[in-house]
Amino acid sequence: MRTAFVFPGQGSQHPGMAKEVLESEPAAMEIYHLAREICGVDLLELCAEGNPEALARTDHCQIGVAATSLAWLESLRRRGFVPQAVAGHSLGEYCAACAAGCMSVTDCLRLVWLRGQAMLECSRKRPGGMLALVGVDHGRAARLLEETGRSERVSIANLNSSSQVVLAGDPEDLRDVAARLRGHGIRAIPLKVGGAFHTQAMREAQEEMAEHLAAARLSAPSTTFYSAFTGRPVSSAEEVVDCLSRGMTSPVRWHQVQGSLVKEGIARQIEVGPGDTLSRMGRRDHPHMLFIRAAEALGE
Repeated sequence: MRTAFVFPGQGSQHPGMAKEVLESEPAAMEIYHLAREICGVDLLELCAEGNPEALARTDHCQIGVAATSLAWLESLRRRGFVPQAVAGHSLGEYCAACAAGCMSVTDCLRLVWLRGQAMLECSRKRPGGMLALVGVDHGRAARLLEETGRSERVSIANLNSSSQVVLAGDPEDLRDVAARLRGHGIRAIPLKVGGAFHTQAMREAQEEMAEHLAAARLSAPSTTFYSAFTGRPVSSAEEVVDCLSRGMTSPVRWHQVQGSLVKEGIARQIEVGPGDTLSRMGRRDHPHMLFIRAAEALGE
């Protein structure tokens, strides 16, 4: 069965997320220890026992989700799972790049920590938020956003599925947009994130990460790697650097990634990380595709 590993991003975290993977693969504890050496935060305690507020902080959340995803990846590899393709949603692209052989686990954790810190700093300078719209496609969301008169301060940040779009921007503008869109029968759900990610509010973070990524000397993918920046596969190290950096100020095109995986002949997607956010989104558009979490795949 042709299989893709897909890696979730920020928002998939939850208290206790390390416990399940450590029960499956005790050796994965080494990844949390490595993450602690890099960031100085006790990731094992944070991801196993930490409180939601501490875990939600952008820099803590990103390296915590990455460490948990890489721990699941290590467990899958030890059991002989080999993907025919990989992809990641936002932050998850770093773990996907690691799974594709573009960077080491150490470099992945180091870059994710730098990314989280850079984005946290941008968010402190320019506070923002994100708003999930459920029951609307990209075209209608764009038209309705334009009608609100807030499109210069609110942007489309995620194209998650045929019926879910995420907006990002100034919190006050988002509240106004949410009220107007609810009047059109659209569910508008504020997300618990610390900034207007995937918009120009992250420009300084993007420029900083472009330098860090260039200095990291990444390798070309050895496994087909679908970029959520373009929705298409990337084949060179330069393309990986470009997608990982430019994606910070551009929409996540996850709906396109899913379409590309279907065309690739992928029949099963294993969500490699905490939670099942990507699996739930994918099942709505592709009911004939098998979506399972890493824990379920390992239990088969």
